[in-house]
Amino acid sequence: MTLCLVAATLLLIGTASAAAPDAAFSSNTISGPAPLTVQFTDNSAGGPDGWAWFFGDETYNGTWTAVNTSAGWSARGGHTSVVMPNGSIILMGGIDGGSRNDVWLSTDNGATWENITPHDPNDIWSGRYGHAAVAVNDTIVLMGGMNVMGDEYTLKNDVWQSRDYGATWTCVNTSPGWLARYAHTSVAMPDGSIVLMSGTTGSGLKDVWKSPSSGRTWERMTDITDSAEWPGEGPTSVVLPDGSIVIMGGAGSSGRVWKSTDGGAIWTELSNPGEGYSRYSHTSVAMPDGSIVIMGGWYLGLKNDVWRSTDNGTTWTQVTEHAEWSPRLGHTSVAMPDGSIVIMGGDGSTSDVWRLETAGSNARNPSHTYTTPGTYTVTLQAYNDDGYNVTRQVITVTAAVAPTANFTANRTSGTAPLAVQFNDTSTGGPTSWAWDFGDGETSTDQNATHTYAAAGNYTVSLNATNAAGSNTHTETDYITASAVPVPPVANFTGTPTSGTAPLAVQFNDTSTGGPTSWTWDFGDGETSTDQNATHTYAAAGTYTVSLTATNAVGSDTHTETDYITVSAAPVLPVANFTGTPTSGTAPLAVQFNDTSTGGPTAWNWSFGDGTWHNTTDVAERNATYTYAAAGTYTVNLTVDNADGTDMLSRAGYITVTGSTPTVTPTVTPTVTPTVTPTVTPTSRPVYSGGGGGGSTGGPDGYNVGGDSAVSKVAVAGTGLKTFIITGWKQSSPGTGIPPAPGTPYQYVDLVPARFEEITGANITFSVPQTWLDEHGFAPEDIVLYHYNGTAWEALPTTVKGTAGTAVTFTAMTPGFSLFAITGIEQAGGVTTPTATTPPATAEPTATETAAAPAGGPAPEFPLGTVALVAGVILVLAGAGYLVRRWWIIRQNPALFQKYD
Repeated sequence: MTLCLVAATLLLIGTASAAAPDAAFSSNTISGPAPLTVQFTDNSAGGPDGWAWFFGDETYNGTWTAVNTSAGWSARGGHTSVVMPNGSIILMGGIDGGSRNDVWLSTDNGATWENITPHDPNDIWSGRYGHAAVAVNDTIVLMGGMNVMGDEYTLKNDVWQSRDYGATWTCVNTSPGWLARYAHTSVAMPDGSIVLMSGTTGSGLKDVWKSPSSGRTWERMTDITDSAEWPGEGPTSVVLPDGSIVIMGGAGSSGRVWKSTDGGAIWTELSNPGEGYSRYSHTSVAMPDGSIVIMGGWYLGLKNDVWRSTDNGTTWTQVTEHAEWSPRLGHTSVAMPDGSIVIMGGDGSTSDVWRLETAGSNARNPSHTYTTPGTYTVTLQAYNDDGYNVTRQVITVTAAVAPTANFTANRTSGTAPLAVQFNDTSTGGPTSWAWDFGDGETSTDQNATHTYAAAGNYTVSLNATNAAGSNTHTETDYITASAVPVPPVANFTGTPTSGTAPLAVQFNDTSTGGPTSWTWDFGDGETSTDQNATHTYAAAGTYTVSLTATNAVGSDTHTETDYITVSAAPVLPVANFTGTPTSGTAPLAVQFNDTSTGGPTAWNWSFGDGTWHNTTDVAERNATYTYAAAGTYTVNLTVDNADGTDMLSRAGYITVTGSTPTVTPTVTPTVTPTVTPTVTPTSRPVYSGGGGGGSTGGPDGYNVGGDSAVSKVAVAGTGLKTFIITGWKQSSPGTGIPPAPGTPYQYVDLVPARFEEITGANITFSVPQTWLDEHGFAPEDIVLYHYNGTAWEALPTTVKGTAGTAVTFTAMTPGFSLFAITGIEQAGGVTTPTATTPPATAEPTATETAAAPAGGPAPEFPLGTVALVAGVILVLAGAGYLVRRWWIIRQNPALFQKYD
């Protein structure tokens, strides 16, 4: 019989193993609706090289795999086994017809075995079965059991240690205080202490003992008589992560479960699952996820079922009714660092090894999908050759909700054929997907690749569905597939293409072929790279514009020759003049000089006594005029060019006093050519309405300047380009002209500034309604007369409008001269008298003689002198009349046509 040496000097208590990993992990979420996919990331320290993940929804009902059907050690039962920090399995002793004391080692989850201590009845601890063994860090502690040698049965209470994985052993205590026994159970606590419970000496024991020194010393936690009421023979026990001890089953057909939370001193019965669970000589393990698993044993026969508790032994679920290994008792099991369970031997007739993989994943950074609402404890056991360590985290899964569809694409534009990778980014846990790519093609892949063959804009939608509902997300015109690139074809438009300087032109690119850059040449030395450009031409001229459009394939230039025409800014004339002298005794010769600016090309002088001077000859723009009669005269000058008209009126500009009888006035109008000064153009509005004539005529004719009742004149003729006309009212017809028939409203001196071949005119004039009422005239009583040189001639007059405060009339005239607007009392409508043929007159000379005004102070002379003066005046008046008639005929040949 082997002696147990207790010498203190031989008790070499090993140090703790090297540091195991420090398990830690994180997850992308800790809660969400089912189905909830969680990505887990290992953050463990200490260099783990293996990971066992338990996601909290494992079922443990997988298939057991035979890793070795004949392990090398003899078929046996009642042996013990432990797993070491590095994952090695140590199997010790047992009975195969006789007690064994051999030790076997497996480093590959039980697939192969090495006999590190052969069986030798006279070596190490004596052969035994029904003993207990635990691993405290790297130290194996073996306790008690029964030795069988032939017909001799010896109970043991010795304690042995091995610090080299079972190769050598040291007896550390031969009399620990607890009774020699077998079929007891023990656990290694988290603090390194050992707790031994139960067993039998022929009758069941219910005491509890604890060793804080790996079996060298012991203290009793409960007495044999005051312990818990569990069966004494053949139970199993496990220690939970919180340090609680759970003891299960045992002889006596007991299915009861007891728990101690104080290291074995006080016990509480958790459950009595009933006969289906009752057993003894079974095996059990505590798993990293905190669950407890019981396998096989005896109750009314051998068993090969598997039971599991996830609430520390309170309730139990049979996860496998018949495992792949044969029914048995006296077998052993270990929970491996990788989360698998390994069972070995049993029943004295088996030497096989079976393995069940229970972990949810052994990947370092796994993902897991929770399909059922609930609270799940996720466990990571990280390990390496120095040991293993566990950490936990809770995941909360709520009831499923309908998904919210969404997606992304790796590209949204490009040249056809365009391949696009679509990725589902929906939330809410969809379980199916339906893609519509917008070109008639679809897919049910979660992440789909699709190729667009033709150019176009495509709307993409994804319908995501789960058990709670579905949702569709649509991206309108999400994908743009362009045609194969071609060189551009340049083109453009510009608005406007003509105008006066400075001229702002908007140029718009209308090129085709997808240009990506643009170069404009505006023809005046300026350029631009904008697609659509605005350019201002500062100077007059004709400009050629070109656009070069470019893309990755090539370029093209489009040129519009003389595309933009810019004219100089209009320069309107500004009327001005001087007269010298502006006062004196009749006859008073005044030199009028045009000082207008803006480049006028036509001049119309009105001297205020019914006489005017019109010319388009720059050499004749200045006039010399002699006033024959005393009076105050208003002088007007109207000037015109291609851009507009202006008029200057100087009221009371000329003052003429009476002359002595001895003066013989002779008026000789002299046209004095002057050089037209160069002027800087200025912007002035074109004169329209009173005060100046219009340079253009609309449907109603040309505006008439001046102060008369005539507002518009429409003319007919040939060679008409520009027409300027001014109407001045007179209080009387003038010297030598008889009063007009009827009651005159107004005498009008209507004078055009230019005379081309005028063949007729339509005159528009108005008479105030108050004047008609005052004189008792109806509108039909108004007639426009013109003086044909010898007599007043009625013109066809028509009422045009009676609305407002004045009545408007029109009348046709063959030409221009003095007119009279008069009222004629008549029974019927206005008739147009037949004009008489004017008498033949002598052609006037080049000298223009102004008509002497009627009236004036009577000189205080004797009758003879008066008669002499009167004769002179008559002569002068006749001469003036002849000159004026010559001038009118010269400017208005149509006025003196022969009338039938």
